[in-house]
Amino acid sequence: MNITTGKLLEGLPFYVHPLFLSLLETNYETYLVGGIPRDILLNRKPLDIDLAVRVNLHPIEKLIESIYKIHKKTETPFLTVNYILENNGIINIAHLRKERYLSPAQLPITEATYSIEEDAKRRDFTINSIYIDIHKRRFIDPLNGIQDLKKRLLRITYKGSFRDDPTRIFRGIRYKTRLNLTYTEDTLREIKTGKGYIKLLTKQRIINELKKIAEERKRLKMIEELSRFSILNMNIENQITRTLRRLDRVLPYIKTSWVFLFYPFFKDEMLNFPLTRKEKQAIYLIMDRPMKKSAIKGLKMQYPFIEDYLQVLKDGRKI
Repeated sequence: MNITTGKLLEGLPFYVHPLFLSLLETNYETYLVGGIPRDILLNRKPLDIDLAVRVNLHPIEKLIESIYKIHKKTETPFLTVNYILENNGIINIAHLRKERYLSPAQLPITEATYSIEEDAKRRDFTINSIYIDIHKRRFIDPLNGIQDLKKRLLRITYKGSFRDDPTRIFRGIRYKTRLNLTYTEDTLREIKTGKGYIKLLTKQRIINELKKIAEERKRLKMIEELSRFSILNMNIENQITRTLRRLDRVLPYIKTSWVFLFYPFFKDEMLNFPLTRKEKQAIYLIMDRPMKKSAIKGLKMQYPFIEDYLQVLKDGRKI
């Protein structure tokens, strides 16, 4: 399945165009993967870009750094380099790779590979295992992700995926809800057997997933899915549902609102999470603990919605 250069450029974020056109002038074997092919097929506009390459990453790094002003560059032990640009764009590059998990919920051991098929098998879902060959302008689909996307199905790539990485359960709930997908039977079974491994995740990894949900437009439906499967022992009752609907109107769709969005479920248990100082202070304020006036003033400046938020909680307790 081919794609024209014009269609590809139309599907890419505008800031990515200079990199795409520069890559066409090289012989680097480079592929768009993950959200880009999926969103292009769905006629959605992706926000960032993931590149998988067969070559050493250094030439691609030099190319990116010659084109853009870099705000932050992060190299990981998983053969990836992540860029945040000064224009807030995000570019992630990675060598094609395969992974091994020595124990559940632990980070994998990563090895380079030159096989797209091996790289695809380690990914979370078939709809994220679609590649676009930049030079040949064609889709590569080793796991039939395009067919699943047409049928609006969310399918795991291998049995035991959620045992290896339980954060994929949160990710799957986000994709299912955001893209109006249906779980396949094997994905449902995987959620039910894999959710027990969530307790093995570090709290920071769990926080990272909750933050991503907090900035989603369909976050309430995602929370309903978490409750449906009793993820993190979450349980939505009628009172909480009404409160959540009001909170959704008060809280901005940003990561920092996660503490406020999930507080009704965890309450003071959240203090056992690795929180920032401001996040702890916010919980103290919600719990009506004595605080210095200067701290309260600082919280209201950082979280301008906090008074409306507290009013919603107060009204919810009266129901």
